[in-house]
This record gives sequence, structure tokens and C-alpha cells, in this order.
Amino acid sequence: MQTVDDPENSVNTNLSFSELDRENQKITIRNNGSEAVLMDGHILFSKRGGEFFRFPDGTQVLPGEYITVSCRGTWEDGELLWDEDKVWKKDDSARLYDPNFILLDEISK
Repeated sequence: MQTVDDPENSVNTNLSFSELDRENQKITIRNNGSEAVLMDGHILFSKRGGEFFRFPDGTQVLPGEYITVSCRGTWEDGELLWDEDKVWKKDDSARLYDPNFILLDEISK
């Protein structure tokens, strides 16, 4: 994990997008690190549509594990629900920001 001098402003570079599935309106994030990551304040952002999803407080991603966020109509048990019908449009890209609005990852494929 990369950090700066102030632990309150540390940057977690262990989170990365694993998949953006536009057809099924799902996006998956992986924790590539060796420690659990608390997702409080993290934001998932649709660059084209301007929609955003704030992760619920207490959500965490364990080391080596994945977390999936799905839109209405495609949600399955164990996934987080983004309360929109369709977020991911053709040629859209997703961005993941930490609580300090520092960009952690972006995916556009």
C-alpha cells in the first residue's frame, strides 16, 4: 500500500477494476493487497453519464477478494445494488475514487 506522511490522507493503490460488464450492468473491483480495505467514502463514477455510487459504510473488500456493484434488474445476492436501471453506456468509462477524491483506477473496456 502506498501512503503519504499523513495517515488520514493515505492512498490505497491496492484496489483495481477487474471487469466492466456493460451488457449486464455490473462492475467488479479486486483488492490486490494483503490487508482488507474499508470502502467507507469510496466513490464509483460513470464518466459519460455522470452518475455516482457511494459505497455503504462498513463495506470492506478482503485481500484477494472481489466486490461487485450491479444495477437494478441484474442484481444478484451478494452484490451491492446501484439503484439505477442502466448506468454503463457504450464507450463509458468507470472511475474509482478514494474518500479524498483521489483517482485509484479507471476502466473503459
